[in-house]
Amino acid sequence: QHTQLSYICSQLQANPYGLRKAEKLSSLESHIFLESTGIYHFPLFCYLVDYGFHASIINPIITHSSKNGNIRKVKNDIVDSKGIAKLGLSDDIPVSQFPAKLILELRSLTRKYYDLTDERSAHINKRFQKRSLQIHRTL
Repeated sequence: QHTQLSYICSQLQANPYGLRKAEKLSSLESHIFLESTGIYHFPLFCYLVDYGFHASIINPIITHSSKNGNIRKVKNDIVDSKGIAKLGLSDDIPVSQFPAKLILELRSLTRKYYDLTDERSAHINKRFQKRSLQIHRTL
């Protein structure tokens, strides 16, 4: 999945305005829908938004519930993409709201802070155990 994302981003970097050209030729505005996939959708979402595309993220519960009508339960990227595109055509589809970049950066910094705090605690505990062993051996 990561290689697919890398490929998509590389194609968009090579020609980020190919989609814009298609919009102009068809006189339509695109709206890109991504299914929330842990953290994998996020870099592509940010990239699209940074280039000015109208992108939204759909909760997987919604995409899976829309598949319940399909008797054949086919699972592949093409079928999934078409299903997400059909969901995007409905007017009342609930999409995830992403906070501002500053909030996302603060969240990231907070996670990093707690990771570093955990590492520090582990290091202190390890040193304390070594020191206790050294004291115990000298007694």
